[in-house]
Amino acid sequence: MINFKINNSLKTFGIFTIMLALIFNSVQVIDAAKGALVLCFSTIIPSLFPFMVLSSLFVGSITDKSFRYISKALKKVFGISNYSAAAFICGIVCGYPIGAKCTAELYLSGRISRSEAESLLAYANNSGPLFIIGAAGCSILHSMKAGILLYTIHVICALSAALLLKPYTYSKSIISQSKHHKKTFTEAICESSVNVINVCGFIIFFAVINTLIMPCMNVLPVWLRCIFTGIIEITNSITYTASHIHVLDTKLALIAAALGWSGLSVHMQVKSVIKETNLSMKKYYLTRAYIAVASAVLVYTVSGHTDDIVCMLPLKSMRVWGLVICAATVMCICAYMCVNKRRGKLSPSSHKN
Repeated sequence: MINFKINNSLKTFGIFTIMLALIFNSVQVIDAAKGALVLCFSTIIPSLFPFMVLSSLFVGSITDKSFRYISKALKKVFGISNYSAAAFICGIVCGYPIGAKCTAELYLSGRISRSEAESLLAYANNSGPLFIIGAAGCSILHSMKAGILLYTIHVICALSAALLLKPYTYSKSIISQSKHHKKTFTEAICESSVNVINVCGFIIFFAVINTLIMPCMNVLPVWLRCIFTGIIEITNSITYTASHIHVLDTKLALIAAALGWSGLSVHMQVKSVIKETNLSMKKYYLTRAYIAVASAVLVYTVSGHTDDIVCMLPLKSMRVWGLVICAATVMCICAYMCVNKRRGKLSPSSHKN
C-alpha cells in the first residue's frame, strides 16, 4: 500500500514537472507540435491511411486457403500458419502499425494462436517502403538509393528475426466457434480514420517530449544523441541524424538502428492496436532491440562499400520496376477478390434455403 502511494506520488510529480516544462518552453513546444503536424499531413496520413483501409478489407477476406503457395513456404521457413501470410505481407509492405493491426485482427477472430500472434507481432510490424524510401530516403537523406538500401537491410533483419523466433512459435489449426465478421468498406474507413488519428497523436506528443529532452543532451557526443532520439521517436531521429552526422556509413548505421527499434512512439501505437487482446509484448521488445543492433551491424558489414553500392543502384530502372510491381500487386489483389467473390456465389452453402 505504501509503495503504491509512493509510485502514485512520483507519477503525479513527474506529470506536473512535464507540464511546467511545457509552460516554460512554450515557443519550442509549439514549433515542435507544428512540425509534427506538417509531417503527419504531408507524409504519415497519405502513406498510411490508404494501407490501413485496404489492410482491414484484405485481412477480412482471407481464408485458410488464401496464399496457399506462399503460406506453405512461410510455414516451412518460419513455422507460421496459413492465415499469418496476410499479416506477414502487410507488415513488410505497408509499414507501422499495419502489421500489428493485422495480427490483432487475426488473433481476435480466432484464426491464429496466442504464441503465433506474439511472434508475428514481433517481426511482422515493420517500417514500410513508402516511409523508408520516400520519407527517410528521398525527403530527409535526399537519396532514393540510400532509402532502398535501408529498406533492404530492414527487411533482411526482420526475416532473420523470424527465423530466430521459429522455435518459440507454436502454430496450430484453430476453428473459430463464431462466424468471422467481414468488415464493410464504410467500417474499414471509419476504423482506419480513428487509428490514423491515434498514430498522429503519438507522433506529435513524442515530438514535443523529444524537444524538451534534447537541450539536456548537449553534453553527450553527437552519435549518442542520435541513438537517444531514436529510442524515443523515429522520424525526429532520422532528421537529426541526417543533419548532424556527416560520415555516410555512420549515418546509415544509426538510421538503420532507429528504423529497427522503431521508437517508443511506435511501441505505444502497437500497444494501442492490441489493447483489446491479451497479447504480451515481451517478444516484441526483445525482437525490436535485436533488429536495431542487427541492422547497424549489417550496415557496417558493408562499410567502405556503401558509397559504391548506393551508386551502383540504377535509379531509372528501379522506378520502372517499382511501378510494374505496384501495378501487378493491385491487379493480383483485384483478381483475388473477384475469384473469392465468385467462389462464394458458387459454393454449395450459398444455395441452401
